[in-house]
Amino acid sequence: MKAEMKKGWVMLLEDVVYHDVKHGTIIVRAGFSSDGATIPRFAWSFVGSPLQGSNRRAGIIHDMLYRYNVLPRIECDKIFYRILRKDGKRWVTAKLMYWAVRLFSKEHYAFSESSK
Repeated sequence: MKAEMKKGWVMLLEDVVYHDVKHGTIIVRAGFSSDGATIPRFAWSFVGSPLQGSNRRAGIIHDMLYRYNVLPRIECDKIFYRILRKDGKRWVTAKLMYWAVRLFSKEHYAFSESSK
């Protein structure tokens, strides 16, 4: 994934593509900016930093899904989990991150009546 880093943000220089088992192909277009997975600094030692390793693609795609209200919130969060697993995150850590997103990120989801 080609991207330009600036002060905790990344701007994609090329499209990021993920083929989801349930929702098909998801594309985040070049030019999209993201701060990656929102992970408190104290947790970096056991789940990793927001824009590194298996968190990077999952966080960027999840940000796009939330920002543009592409799917219901619960589906966005499930996709986040599946990307983490596909990109090598252990299931225990991926589940911990999934539940953190479910419990603490609702305010970041673009408002919609279909938000769940």
